[in-house]
Amino acid sequence: MVGQRGPATGWREGDSSTALLQMFGQLLRLPFVALAYGLDALARVVRDSREVVIAAVPAPFADDRQERAGANEDGSATPPDDRSQRVRCPRGQEGEPMRDQDLSGQDLKLVRYKILFTKRDHEHAFQEQETIVSYPTTATDFAGLKVAEFMCDLDEEERPQLWIDKQYPKEAHQTGSNTIRDIPPSDRKYIKIYFEVLARYEKEDEDSQTQLLREISNKIA
Repeated sequence: MVGQRGPATGWREGDSSTALLQMFGQLLRLPFVALAYGLDALARVVRDSREVVIAAVPAPFADDRQERAGANEDGSATPPDDRSQRVRCPRGQEGEPMRDQDLSGQDLKLVRYKILFTKRDHEHAFQEQETIVSYPTTATDFAGLKVAEFMCDLDEEERPQLWIDKQYPKEAHQTGSNTIRDIPPSDRKYIKIYFEVLARYEKEDEDSQTQLLREISNKIA
């Protein structure tokens, strides 16, 4: 019959459709296969990069988990870090230990202080003194008290040689006095005080007689 092929040709319409479907399916799978290969390659790159970075970091920082766990790779114990046990002194702006100026509390405080005069070309540090503060107070109140005492004792305070050379203060120079006698009101702003607490001590308990007298005095008052 015209238009038909016999079995000898080996070609059928059903086989052609199946082949086309298989080829189309493989084409659809290609993007997913490529994506899978790409993700696998990316994972290997990231893993290799991490190993390179860890190898480049200095040993103390490469894996701090071992330090926290207290063991090394060979199983030996890591010596404890004693930095937390070290005494840390508070530091000032230039690295010097900060002065203790806490005068609060009921304890006895041994205080060293010094009066300073900071006027330009007239600078002088007066004799250093020490005192016991047995009551709670503030740094401002203590400084004000000692400056006031200094001003009251100017008649007994000798003039520094620098002040004599500068003919200062004017009143003392005019009278030929060897003591300061007075500081001009306009220059009193240059009076400063340096002090620090050297030591602290607990107050001793009062004996029974002293305590009894104190109680009687309080009742009378």
